[in-house]
Amino acid sequence: MSAIELFAGAMALLLATSLLTLLAADRRTIAGGINLAGVACAGIGMLGLAGKALLAGPLAFGFGGVRILGLTARLDFRIDGLSALFVSLISVLFVGSALYGIGYLGHYRNDSLRRYYFPFPLFMAGMLAVATTSDWFWFLVFWEVMTLASYFLVIFENDKKENLSAGFLYFFMTHLTSAGLMIAVMFMTHRTGSFAFAALPGLLAGLAQSNPVGLHLLLGLFFIAFTTKAGMYPLGVWLPAAHPAAPASVSALLSGIMIKIGVYGLLRVFVYGLPLGRATAAWGAIIAAFGVLSMVVGTLRALGEHDCKRLLAQSSIGQMGYILLGLGLGMAFLAGSPVFGTLALLGCLYHIVNHACFKSLLFFNSGSLLYRTGTRNLDRMGGLVKLMPLAAGCAIVGALSIAGIPPLNGFVSKWLLYQSAILGRPDSVYIVYAVIAIFMSTVTLAYFVKYLGSAYLGTLPERMSGSPSGSPRSMEIVQLLLATACFLLGIFPAAISGVLLRILEPALGTAGALQGALNALPWQGLTLRLDGTGASALGPLVILVALALCAAVAYGIYRSVRVASRPASIWNCGEVVSDEEVRYRASSFYKPFRNLIRPVYWKFGPPEINPPQRLARGLDFDRWIYFPIGSAFVRIGRAFSRLHNGVPQFYLLWQAIGLVLSIAFVFWLMGGR
Repeated sequence: MSAIELFAGAMALLLATSLLTLLAADRRTIAGGINLAGVACAGIGMLGLAGKALLAGPLAFGFGGVRILGLTARLDFRIDGLSALFVSLISVLFVGSALYGIGYLGHYRNDSLRRYYFPFPLFMAGMLAVATTSDWFWFLVFWEVMTLASYFLVIFENDKKENLSAGFLYFFMTHLTSAGLMIAVMFMTHRTGSFAFAALPGLLAGLAQSNPVGLHLLLGLFFIAFTTKAGMYPLGVWLPAAHPAAPASVSALLSGIMIKIGVYGLLRVFVYGLPLGRATAAWGAIIAAFGVLSMVVGTLRALGEHDCKRLLAQSSIGQMGYILLGLGLGMAFLAGSPVFGTLALLGCLYHIVNHACFKSLLFFNSGSLLYRTGTRNLDRMGGLVKLMPLAAGCAIVGALSIAGIPPLNGFVSKWLLYQSAILGRPDSVYIVYAVIAIFMSTVTLAYFVKYLGSAYLGTLPERMSGSPSGSPRSMEIVQLLLATACFLLGIFPAAISGVLLRILEPALGTAGALQGALNALPWQGLTLRLDGTGASALGPLVILVALALCAAVAYGIYRSVRVASRPASIWNCGEVVSDEEVRYRASSFYKPFRNLIRPVYWKFGPPEINPPQRLARGLDFDRWIYFPIGSAFVRIGRAFSRLHNGVPQFYLLWQAIGLVLSIAFVFWLMGGR
């Protein structure tokens, strides 16, 4: 089967799946099975295309074109290394989410499942099309398909006012910035006469020489549009509201892959499109600075959350800061220090893959908590390790991964970023960024200690003493697979690093030098040889073996003592109170530190303005624009409604009049020629 046939088949299958689930949603088991089968088959087909593109080179195919405003918008697709990376992540996570949803959606009403299953395959189709199209017009079209489908999934529980508000904020912010993206595309097509991605590098190179101000305005529009979708602070204000509102199976997709589509856009424009020069270094500094800002604000705000999904949503803003920091450092260093610039971009791509794994895992885990407890409030949880030991183990893996604890995957990408920031330009502010990034990793570990301690440790609440153990098997399988991926990506970094370097090489031309600098050790670690010597080395298997030996020694000491253990009630200084009254709740964690950083949590609203009454009437657009227009439409509608009197002769008369007018209009056009 050719690439074009496989791609068209996958897209057609997703559309058919959407329609079939709409018909079968009254029977949740059948609808869930259809959704999983359709998404899995389409995902396998797209994974095959991605693998072929990585091994044999880019794939290009098209379905013809249409004329738009005098230009031809071609429905062309191209899967190169970067597209293949995102196609792989999209396919894997959507299949996992579809499997997870079979069990998770069990606590929703049957009549609401149509609103979930119908947009779900369309969401996947839109995202895959965005990551593979090579035409800016169709990029905008598929961007809207992705946004609209995700909007309907965000407001799935539309009986809650806060969910509708979150959906509106998401819809408004993304479409507001999409308008800027549309303006940027219109400007490009006006200057180049083409919607093709291939025309972008030439346009940017020409603007750098002839119109630097226009170049920066164009790049600014791209930056705002893509970083809003990526959830960068302060443009990602929609993210902490939308992610908790959506079902957990959707939240994992929003945070695991959709916000990274914004980073995909940044990479396409700033790395694959913008020629090396002063603009590259300047925008690299800007992106790195905003990355650090997002890292600090998102991480510190997560520390104060006790809603488990809002905590993870704020954490996504912080982790996107690491990705943007890597992108910014790469752009800033490429001209003067190409090896360190490539190293930073390698860390950026590696963290994209890592974040897709551990953040999806953690959102799936929060869904298990909600499924079992009926609440997202960590203050009302505790002791759940007794009911969900597998989920607790997966949560530990995800928490240690996102905090950058070796030998898990989060440490590898952060280690690459630290190396680049510290060694790339030691006499600049970037070394301060490295220190901040390291400190924010410790804060990340702190709020996940709160997450784990509040949800899984301590005593089980009395209201849950008779609750069943575990969660649906489909939910546990997905979490277990993602936890395994976190281990494998951390223990064998050489393999994924080689793939990511091949992805970067066509855009940079310097990845070959770094490929030789990153030598695979016998235990599949990484050694950075950046100046002829070993700058630093990472041996994850050595670390894993050392940890295993230490754990074995500790366990041996514990077993050798053989002291009998006995259960005992909590001692409360002689006072008889229930365990619920003395529970150490999530809202109490790190209270002194949160008081210290309270300015981070301030919400700045617009100042209250009381204009004069005459000015207020003049600014009342509803009164003198919208209401009169609405009244006019009502009057016109009532006039037309009187014509529908049920007499057949009147309907025939209007048809005859319409036919005469149509013929007269045709003759008028012919006479004009």
